[in-house]
Amino acid sequence: MTLPERWVRVDLEVAAEAEEAAAEGLRSLGAGGTEHGAPQDGKVTVSAHFPQEDAARVGAGLEELLGRLASSGLQSWAPRLRQEEVDGADWAEGWKRFFHPLRIGAIWIRPSWEAADPPPGTRPIVLDPGLAFGTGTHPTTRLCLEALQRHLHPGDLVIDVGTGSGILAMAAALLGARRVVACDIDPVAVRVARANVEQNRLQWAVEVLEGSVGAADTLLRRERSAGARLVVANLLTSILAELAGPIAGLMAPRGLLLASGIAAGQEGEAHAALEGAGLRVQETETAGGWCLLAAER
Repeated sequence: MTLPERWVRVDLEVAAEAEEAAAEGLRSLGAGGTEHGAPQDGKVTVSAHFPQEDAARVGAGLEELLGRLASSGLQSWAPRLRQEEVDGADWAEGWKRFFHPLRIGAIWIRPSWEAADPPPGTRPIVLDPGLAFGTGTHPTTRLCLEALQRHLHPGDLVIDVGTGSGILAMAAALLGARRVVACDIDPVAVRVARANVEQNRLQWAVEVLEGSVGAADTLLRRERSAGARLVVANLLTSILAELAGPIAGLMAPRGLLLASGIAAGQEGEAHAALEGAGLRVQETETAGGWCLLAAER
C-alpha cells in the first residue's frame, strides 16, 4: 500500500489534563501517531495526520471526540479544532518526529534515522518507509503483525499483497517463512520495499515484485508452486473486494488469508467478498476502528 498524495493535518488544542485522552481519541480514529506540542498556559496541542480520502469518516469521529472531551471533566472550556490539507511528501518528512522504535510481540521496529538496541528476544526490523505505507504504528499494520505471529508456521511460503514499505514481508521472513513474495502496483513502494529488504539483509527470503496479484500468480505458475499457505493483504475494503478471487487463487488448499485495511462498519462487505471467493472467515480482530479477517481456503 502506498501513502496517499494528500493528507489532512488535525490540530486539537485541549487542556493539559486532557492531553492523553485527546491523543488516544485521535489514535482510535486511525492516526498512526500523534505529535504533542509544549504545554503553554495550561493548554497543549495534539496533532495527527489522516489520509484525505478518509476526511468524511474522520470528521464525524472528531465531532464525537470533541463532545467526549468537553464532557469529560478534564477541562472547563471547549477544545479547539484546526484542520488543513498537506502534501504527502511534506508529511512523509514531518511525521518522522513521532515515529520511534516500536515493539509488537516478537517484532521490534526501529526507524533507520534512530540508533537503539533491540530488546532481548526480539527480531529487529530497520525501516525507512519513505512514501510507502507501513511503519507498525497504524492499527491495520499492527493487526497484521500480530496475526502473523499467531498463524505463520516455520517454512511457510508467504505472499504479501500491497507490500508498501515491505514491513509485513520482512516480519514474515524473520518469523520463519522459507520464502516471501511481496508485490505492489506502485513503483515508489516497490523501490522502498526493496531498499528495506536489502538494508535488513533479507534478500535470501524476500522477493519484491512490481505489479498486483497477477505478478505473484505468474511467478507461482512458473515455479509450479501449489500456492501459499499464508497470504497477507493490508488493503482498503474496496480493493480487497475486487481482488478477493485472484487472491484466493494464490492460496494452497487450507491456506490462510490475513486481510486487514477494513474500516469498522465494512466487515460485512469484506466478509461477503471473501465468502464469494470460496474462503471461510474464521477469525475477526479489531483495533482502533479497523478490522482484520482471517479466512481459510
